[in-house]
Order: sequence, then C-alpha cells, then structure tokens
Amino acid sequence: MSDAPLLQLHALVAHHLGRGPEPALDAAAFQAPCTVAFTTSTVNGELRGSVGCPGPTVGEAARRALEATLEDARFAPLRPEELPRLRLSLSILPPDALAPGMDPREITLGTHGVKVSRDGLGAMFLPQVAQHAGWRTPEEMLDACCRKAGLPLHAWREGGRVWRFTVRCLADPGAA
Repeated sequence: MSDAPLLQLHALVAHHLGRGPEPALDAAAFQAPCTVAFTTSTVNGELRGSVGCPGPTVGEAARRALEATLEDARFAPLRPEELPRLRLSLSILPPDALAPGMDPREITLGTHGVKVSRDGLGAMFLPQVAQHAGWRTPEEMLDACCRKAGLPLHAWREGGRVWRFTVRCLADPGAA
C-alpha cells in the first residue's frame, strides 16, 4: 500500500480545520474492502485521538475514523497551527482478520491486537497499544480491554469472547 492514503488523510485534516478544499479519496488503496480502519493522531508524540470505524472500504472507514479522531472528546481539539507537527497512522483490519476463541498464549504483544466482548459490551486494542501501555503479558492487555469495555476485570476468562487480529499499518514518520 502506498503513502497516498496518508497524504489524503492529511488533506482531510487541513480541510476540517479550514485550511484547504475537501479532497476526493480516490487512491486505489481506499477501494480495498476492510472490516475496520483505525485512525490515530499525535502531535509532538502525544496522542490526540484514536478511533476505529467499520468499512465497507478502507476509504469510508478511514474518513469516518479521521473525523471521529478530530472530534475525540478525550483530547483537546486539534488547532490549525498544529498541522505541521501532526502525525497520522492508519491501521486497517482486512475482512476476516478477527480470529475468535483465542487462548492468551496465542497472542503476541506488539503483533496482535485484541477484541473482547461479553453481555453486549466490547472493546478493542490495536497491536501497538501494548507497547505504549507497557503491558508485559497478554493477560494484562485482555484485562485492560475488559476495563475499557466497562466489563469486570477478568470477563474475558468468565464467559467473554476473545479475538486476536493483525493490522496493516500506514504511518507518518514518528507516528505512534
């Protein structure tokens, strides 16, 4: 996959901040089918937003995820003067990327992301989150995913469903 999608995402950010026309997402890579695309933004190495949105194509998911990232209520809004220091990454889950029923021993930190669900609640972590969070074991990652979903700490062991996945990641130099 080329860097064209990242360049177009930067153009979308500039448009969102009133600094340019709305670009067309016409790169061939954006036409690829996907399950989910996550857009993560950092400024000066600090996380400023990370949101995943479902497909059906990389382009549609990336556009929705980027818009949600720019409006991620957990972080201060991106300001136009921050554009030169903005770094984006796009993590793409291709169709059928989720492998259900995983034993934690089958999860490799830094390689696999995880999804946990139970009782209608669920959450996901991208593979790169484990390193940033400092988790040392898959169990720590799964417990944190339960907490993120609003589930009891060990819900993944007690009737929860666990999936692992890998992503294709496009990232600006220095992006998280």
